[in-house]
Amino acid sequence: MLIILLIVAGFYRLVGLGWDADQHVHPDELFLTNVESAIIPVDNFLDYWDTEVSTLNPHNVGHGFFVYGTLPIFLVRYLAEAVGQTSYGEIVLVGRQVSAIFDLGVV
Repeated sequence: MLIILLIVAGFYRLVGLGWDADQHVHPDELFLTNVESAIIPVDNFLDYWDTEVSTLNPHNVGHGFFVYGTLPIFLVRYLAEAVGQTSYGEIVLVGRQVSAIFDLGVV
């Protein structure tokens, strides 16, 4: 029963990820997508800890008023890098897929 529930929930959660037809109408998602498009993964893990120059720090890439947690944007950015979908229009769909997978994990 749980497997059927997960399949049905996954179908309804993953279908229609482009629901906004590239209009980007959700303000929080718009902001997070802008930040995810701007940050650049670091080559060396130790570079992350130098917050004044780290390219993963939203404050260093033009987003000085960043009040969200960083784990979700780092996860989405690195996954987008792995699949080659880092442009603004593509990374938003990667973020929606990650969100859907975590939603299924909650179920």
